[in-house]
Amino acid sequence: TQPVSGTVTANPGASASANNTGAAVSVGTSSVTALASYASRKAATIYASPSNTAVVYIKLGATATSSNFPLNPGDSLPLNQGGAVYTGVVDAIAASGTQSLSVVEW
Repeated sequence: TQPVSGTVTANPGASASANNTGAAVSVGTSSVTALASYASRKAATIYASPSNTAVVYIKLGATATSSNFPLNPGDSLPLNQGGAVYTGVVDAIAASGTQSLSVVEW
């Protein structure tokens, strides 16, 4: 092996949106928008708080119901799988009570 010397400079790509620092979303038993539609989205992840006491259902589209994708407490859902990125609206609804999501997009 050879020793490495010199300077490395990181140049991160530009953020796709202003929501790259994250947003908290409170989700009750009526459908709410967890993430607005954004055509320039490069990636996004939705995190269910580990302190949630119920499942939050996620719909890639408007008006979530209990038949949509279940996100259990502590779970996450990346919206950029296999190179494809979903850029539409994402809605959520809680099975019961008020639950918390954290949403980050870039």
